[in-house]
Amino acid sequence: LAFHKRYEGRPAKVLWEKTTGANENGMLWIGYTDNYIRVTAQGESDLFNKISLARLSKAQPDGMVGTLLLDK
Repeated sequence: LAFHKRYEGRPAKVLWEKTTGANENGMLWIGYTDNYIRVTAQGESDLFNKISLARLSKAQPDGMVGTLLLDK
C-alpha cells in the first residue's frame, strides 16, 4: 500500500489487459503500468491490448484506481 500511495495523483501509461464487466459508464478495465502497478478504470469498449494514459487516483493494497486521460 505504501508503494502505491507514492503514485497517487500521477499520470501513468497503462497496458489494458482484460475487462471485469460493464456498467452505465462503460467497461471496467484492468491493466498494468510499466512498473507493474495493477490499475482498474472505466473506459471505452476497445482498450484491449492498448496503452493509454491514466491518472492514478486511489491506492489500494492490490493496485490502484485510475481515470483515463485523453491523449493530446
